[in-house]
Amino acid sequence: MSAPSSTASSFVGRVLADRYQIESVIGQGGMGAVYRARDVQRDVMVAIKVIHQLGPGSEEYHRRFFDEALIIGELFHPNIVQVIGFDREKDGTPFLIMELLRGKDLYDTLQDKGQLPLQKALEIVKQVGSALHAAHNLGVAHRDIKPSNIFLHRQASSEGSEAEVVKVVDFGLSKNIDDPAMRSTARGIILGTVEYVSPEGTTGESEHVDFFSDQWALAVVTYRMLTGRLPFEGKSALQILAAIQKQPAPSLKSLVPDLPDYVVTAIERAMAKEKSKRFETVQDFVRALQGLPPLSHALSSAADARGGARIGRRGASISGVGVAGPGSARGAGETSGNLTPPAASASQQAAVPTAQPAVRSSPPAPAPARHTLGIGLAVVATLVVMILAFVMGFLLRRHSVNKQTSTPPPAVQAPR
Repeated sequence: MSAPSSTASSFVGRVLADRYQIESVIGQGGMGAVYRARDVQRDVMVAIKVIHQLGPGSEEYHRRFFDEALIIGELFHPNIVQVIGFDREKDGTPFLIMELLRGKDLYDTLQDKGQLPLQKALEIVKQVGSALHAAHNLGVAHRDIKPSNIFLHRQASSEGSEAEVVKVVDFGLSKNIDDPAMRSTARGIILGTVEYVSPEGTTGESEHVDFFSDQWALAVVTYRMLTGRLPFEGKSALQILAAIQKQPAPSLKSLVPDLPDYVVTAIERAMAKEKSKRFETVQDFVRALQGLPPLSHALSSAADARGGARIGRRGASISGVGVAGPGSARGAGETSGNLTPPAASASQQAAVPTAQPAVRSSPPAPAPARHTLGIGLAVVATLVVMILAFVMGFLLRRHSVNKQTSTPPPAVQAPR
């Protein structure tokens, strides 16, 4: 971790909003820093993200910061860092209050280990994919998925043990696709970290950076975890961007020969240079990594087998089909979802997409026996109803006759 800047260090010891006692710097970035702090009212530890940027352009940083507070405040998901609140210091400095994470981010993990076993990598991708799926369903694209924004949080269980939970952090570049006015990035500005920028993101036209760009970035992260390197490299940012646009990524099989074919196919498809050739949703990408068909295909097949209705596509809520559940600079093994130094590796590009084998569901088998049985049951039911009606009619008539014969004739009184 680099030494905290003088601006970042100046906040240590301060009490923000008469409530949050700043204890130490967790991490810092170009527009601010993240701190470990104590909420003196609740006596709990939290993470505080503060914007320090002053001077020209500071209004843009503050606007992005406010947007992040609005967006992430709506995202309640176990794999997304929790935002507790948003406030301003007396001088107008804005800050976010977030849950304090314990552990380290994926960037540091990969720096230590080089690459990860397949099952470990797939578990991380599954949880990140769950977080992105939840955000995408609310119309929010992250737009800066990279290892330093994926945190491996050590979370205590009710039994006292610890479990690792993946948390997606830093929604500072996120975009509400359904509300273009929330993010009007100037044309010509490339969003994200160069190594993880999608082909459509290299043009500087931010309106093209969306859910499919998140899918691309997650595929690059997956490639990095499994191979120990990035798929696209260069001596400068421009060379990296050119490689992302035009060059195929080195073959996964050549780097990790024992990878299952379906894993290779899934990553190559998610890194297709054309959006239309990627998976329809990030959830389908995660399923393909596990050798499963796209969710829409699986549900359609199940519905066809039951003679059910057609299943909707992305954006439709489907009851009973859930998702799990659903990078910041480092300090003392703790962080919050946020600012981190840029990744220090080269970049990646999409391999020429390998078409995923079509998963075909066989047509439902004809069931003439079931059809005949249905007709037979209907006939039997009709006969039963007719018999019951006849019996009831007969009993009513008999009751009426008996009543008439048992009633004594009216007495005739003689005149007095």
